[in-house]
Order: sequence, then structure tokens, then C-alpha cells
Amino acid sequence: MTAGPPALGGVCVMLTLTLPREARSVAHVRELARHALELVGAPSAVTGDACLAVSEACANAVEHAGDGDHYDVVLDVTTERLVAVVTDHGTGAPHDVLHAAMPAPTAPRGRGLPLIRALVDEASITSRSGVGTAVRIVKRLRDD
Repeated sequence: MTAGPPALGGVCVMLTLTLPREARSVAHVRELARHALELVGAPSAVTGDACLAVSEACANAVEHAGDGDHYDVVLDVTTERLVAVVTDHGTGAPHDVLHAAMPAPTAPRGRGLPLIRALVDEASITSRSGVGTAVRIVKRLRDD
């Protein structure tokens, strides 16, 4: 792995955000995650994968939540791992969507959740009808 910038000694970053369900908010979260990962000295390859997974979770909240007008993001980043939880307050998602495999290359949609699972070390998705969906992502930053 390519080393990232040197970590600030003992730094950890905890951010809690409530954002409007607007497409432009996704880029802001991605950049905040990138900056947090740079602060802790995460390797660049890990940073790219983690930021893409967080972006996909946020994009799903923006695009598919239904009724909710905002979504919440918690980023908890240490020198060892990133934990991100993206929660929408929409209509929830059906079981088959939550557990779908990566679609065929010709399929127009449906790659977000399978991509998140492929990019991170742990991904859990919970959804309740009429309550919303939460995506929890864990990405280890070091192999040791």
C-alpha cells in the first residue's frame, strides 16, 4: 500500500452531520472523510476505497430515501479504522434490494450496496419500513 501523509500524533476525528437530501451534499461528506483520513495518515489506496464507499452510502440516502428531507452521517476515524454510519429517515428498502448481488455490467442501476460491501471490511445495512435505512461501514486502515 502507498503510505499516506504522516499522522498527527494520537489524532482521531469524530464528525456528526445532518444534511439536506441534496446531491451536492455527497461531495461535501466525501471531502470531509478524505480530510479526516489524511489527518490520521491513512494510506492513499485505503482512503480512496473508504471515500467511495461513504459516497455511495450517502448517494443512496439522497436518491432513495423517499419521504425524509435530510440524512445523518457519523464519521469516526482513528489511526486504525474508519467507521461511518449513514442514516436516512425515509421509507425503508425491501430485503431483496438490501441483499442484492452486483448486477450485470449492462444493468443501469443497483451497484451501490454491492460496491460498498466490496470496498470495505465490514458493511451492515438495516432498514425498517416507514423508519429509514442505516448503512454502517468499517474500513481498517492498516494491515498489521
